[in-house]
Amino acid sequence: MELPSRPTRITPAFGKQYMIRAFQECLSDGKPSDFGSSQMEETTHYFKRWEGQPACVYCGSPDVKRWDHLIAVSEFGLSRMGNLVLACARCDDSKGNRPYDEWMRGPAKYSPASRGDVPNVEARIRRIEGFVQRYGTRPVPLEERLIPSELREHEGIVRTLQSVYRRANRLVDNFRERTGAE
Repeated sequence: MELPSRPTRITPAFGKQYMIRAFQECLSDGKPSDFGSSQMEETTHYFKRWEGQPACVYCGSPDVKRWDHLIAVSEFGLSRMGNLVLACARCDDSKGNRPYDEWMRGPAKYSPASRGDVPNVEARIRRIEGFVQRYGTRPVPLEERLIPSELREHEGIVRTLQSVYRRANRLVDNFRERTGAE
């Protein structure tokens, strides 16, 4: 039996990014039902034509663990049909918030091109492009979602979160310096 990996330490940076992402998701113009079971099934069916089973759209692994945003939430992608695809953990973690096509062709660790064991990278990119085109996936900046007063309020809250993050980091740094903790 293989043991799970050790728990990861949650850092102030992780907390800040998680809060900002949650904030952006809540300000999306969609509802959670905009990507429900029927949309999951439709997305799976779209890509299953090539793999024969649910698989990571980036590398073809059947070990799918996550729904990945083609356009990252941090880049104004929404959680809706046409922007969420099945991904294995390795690809999802490696891609981060990069554009999928640049990442797939690029040298990042675990990108399909850099691994050398992923067949037909360009064909996979074309499949994803077809999916994006079919559903009209595009980034939707906050300026298109919020009225001016809401946008100002959002910017103020983000500045506050960044200030709290800096204060938390100073506290952690001081603690580590004082105690020798890592």
